[in-house]
Amino acid sequence: MRLSDTGFTALIPLHEVAPEEMFRVENFRSLSSELDDYLRNGALDHRTEHLSTTSVIFHEDFDGLVGFITLANDGIKLDVTEINHLGLNCDTQISTFPAVKICRLAVHEDLRGNKIGSRILDLAIGEIVGASGISAARIMITDAVNVPKVIDFYTDYGFLESVWAQGQLKQQKRGTVAVTIKMIRDIYA
Repeated sequence: MRLSDTGFTALIPLHEVAPEEMFRVENFRSLSSELDDYLRNGALDHRTEHLSTTSVIFHEDFDGLVGFITLANDGIKLDVTEINHLGLNCDTQISTFPAVKICRLAVHEDLRGNKIGSRILDLAIGEIVGASGISAARIMITDAVNVPKVIDFYTDYGFLESVWAQGQLKQQKRGTVAVTIKMIRDIYA
């Protein structure tokens, strides 16, 4: 199914979805039952516990939920090479860069290939930049599932594999394939 570029809502915090619209959330199906279950059974609890916030997006031409993103505050150590590659030539020496972590990102299974994941990330970055008056974050990070389609999605959006995290992983687990790959992006790039 193809959606028009107009007709999307902004990101709506899950806890602000009108009760009469919650059926759209309950009927959401991505390609991951784990993500679907989290949306229905864990997202609101994590918000109540101040662990993360889940936001959703709708479209006027689609009866269901288009997609969702779950974000949390985080921080990441960056290798000197990464700092230079990202253009983060900060005058201050900090050991950990403030970050926003993408904990979960999902698009309805019938809407894949519509660039909705990128639209959700664009909206999330806009919200982060808009909140910069009360909380600073320079980096967006995620632990991307280590499958080519997911890694390619984040790479196409401007994420890089974290050199520092790769080094830590090599020291801990020699000879094993990582289930996730830590990826980073300068929010202001």
